[in-house]
Amino acid sequence: MEADGYSDIPTEKQMSGREADLTRPEFEGDEQDETTFDEETEAGTESREDLRRTIEEMKDRWLRSQAEFENFKKRLEREKQEFCKFANESVIKDLLPTLDNLDRAMEHVGEENGNDALRDGLELTRTGLMNVLKKNGLEPIVAVGEKFDPNFHEAVMQQESAEHDENVVLEEIQKGYLLHGRLVRPSIVVISKTPA
Repeated sequence: MEADGYSDIPTEKQMSGREADLTRPEFEGDEQDETTFDEETEAGTESREDLRRTIEEMKDRWLRSQAEFENFKKRLEREKQEFCKFANESVIKDLLPTLDNLDRAMEHVGEENGNDALRDGLELTRTGLMNVLKKNGLEPIVAVGEKFDPNFHEAVMQQESAEHDENVVLEEIQKGYLLHGRLVRPSIVVISKTPA
């Protein structure tokens, strides 16, 4: 048999010895292997549950981060629009005294006769300036005849009046203005009080 190259093949005698080896106690521990496999399966199931929980937590965090980012973008856009609305507020505040001076000049010219051309020129200038300011969101506060409102009016004097209820604006000393609904300057007014 050795000459044929089959020397590695075990003989029957050798085979019967190997079968005997299979019955040794170390191969009889199949039950132990099964319990070990069950424990490994339980451990694998627990680790899968842990992994699933971790994935859910990560997904929840990611969704929260996305929502926070969207809110941040919206807030940034609102702030940007707000900034653009009120960016020229200081320039408009600086122009209000000029508008007041034009109003005073028109009142003064109206008292004198023969200055119609001057009055018309002042009125055109004031109208042009006011149109530009209105385009930028400025609007005058209507005060005379209205109930006194400390949010928009600043009272400097009270005057007795039988014709009006108490705390009604009788006279406007300086015109007040709003810029996009926000107070830029309150109206300085005289308000009524009931006669003593």
